[in-house]
Amino acid sequence: MLKRFFTSLYWKISAIFLLLLVVIGVLYAYLTIYTVEAYVQEATQKVSAPLAQRIVDKVTMIREGEVNREVAEEVFVNAAMLNPGIEIYLLEPDGSILAASVDRSRVERDRIDLEPIRAFLATSGASYVVGDDPLDTAARKVFSASPVVIEDVLQGYVYVILRGAEYDSAVGMLQDSYILRYGRTLLLISLVAAAVLGLIVIYLLTGKLRRIHAAVEAFERGDYESQIPVRSNDELDRLAAAFNSMAETTQRNLEEIKRSDALRRELVANVSHDLRTPLASVHGYVETLLLKEEALDADERRSYLHTIRRATEKLTRLVGQLFELSKLDARQVEPSREVFDLSELVHDVIHKFAPRAEQRGIDLTMRPAPRALFVNGDIAMIERALDNLVENALRYTQQQGSVSVTVERLSSMAQISVSDNGPGIPSEEIANIFDRFYRLDKSRSNDAEGAGLGLAITRKILEAHGGKVGVESEPGKGSTFTISLPLFREAQPIAADGALTVA
Repeated sequence: MLKRFFTSLYWKISAIFLLLLVVIGVLYAYLTIYTVEAYVQEATQKVSAPLAQRIVDKVTMIREGEVNREVAEEVFVNAAMLNPGIEIYLLEPDGSILAASVDRSRVERDRIDLEPIRAFLATSGASYVVGDDPLDTAARKVFSASPVVIEDVLQGYVYVILRGAEYDSAVGMLQDSYILRYGRTLLLISLVAAAVLGLIVIYLLTGKLRRIHAAVEAFERGDYESQIPVRSNDELDRLAAAFNSMAETTQRNLEEIKRSDALRRELVANVSHDLRTPLASVHGYVETLLLKEEALDADERRSYLHTIRRATEKLTRLVGQLFELSKLDARQVEPSREVFDLSELVHDVIHKFAPRAEQRGIDLTMRPAPRALFVNGDIAMIERALDNLVENALRYTQQQGSVSVTVERLSSMAQISVSDNGPGIPSEEIANIFDRFYRLDKSRSNDAEGAGLGLAITRKILEAHGGKVGVESEPGKGSTFTISLPLFREAQPIAADGALTVA
């Protein structure tokens, strides 16, 4: 557990953060010291830039028309005693050291580079320039310089190191001063405070990751209802929202799989039942024909054969519906689309069922749309859907009842309504009537030929055309099934307007 804790993302991020904090603290301290030192040097040079010129102007170092080394050294020593932080040198025109305010045995250079001096003189000391330190061959220091000119002839330069060895020694002794210790203490406190606050913030931020991890583990254990609270819109909360959406989708899919599995078992049971009855009938009558072949007269034999034929027709119809529905489920059937007038197709379907309606004494009527309604679809498939609805309406309508088919336009959709005045559908069964093998109470129907596949096929056909099918029903007052299909375009008014009665 401890090993897992210290290998967690929190400690990895914390370790990186602390390392960066230390590196930044060290760099900050170094850069602060460096910039302060550079600032002090630049300020010192700008303030003391005229110092060398003043020494040249105020002090006489000329004897017999030339610079006197002994006099110059005496002057330089006296000036350095007044300001111990400086070192004064007299240079020849080529940069060689002629005299110095310090002991010559300490001087490490014989010659000073004149380029920094020329750069200093060119700007009258306004630019920050460092030059050679005579006491250290590797050091570079700020300085003041002035030429020594006698009768327009350059005799050399006065070269003043503004922060000499005495100054460096004093600075070195101050390295452990109270101010510096106080500054280091403040820096350390600041780094520790930043580290503590940073670790707290990292802990709070990684808390979202811990909640996500806990939810994923719960999901892995089978808790598909596990959700992660989302309080903002940052990256981690968007990740949590995506996980919640995935979990909901997975849960829905699992429920759909369970439902599909239940439907599959129900399908097997229903198919077995619906196939068993006609097969048993066929088997029984064939056995009777074989056993009583000599004892049966022609009329009895013909009656048995008609019964066998009806049973095989029912089997053929059931197998055909199953095959059709399976192809629609698997989307193996693509509509062969063409543009046609929906009212004309409905008219043909009404005429097809007119004889059956007349035989049952049912009033079958059609009310077409005022204008021709063109749709783009598979005529045969849409006719199949209409056949199912009209056939169902006739099946559940009592003799001397009525069935009406209305074609109309609603916005961008063409709508066909098939209404009957049959017994209606109980409200608790409406949600299931489009499921395969679902049948209402057989006592409500005038025949028992249906297998409960017609409405399921109708819904699949409408879905393949971008349409939909719905139903409204009230027990005792009949039902209205409605088909909606997208319109292709609207044509001119049709010649006949009004109700067409076929009965």
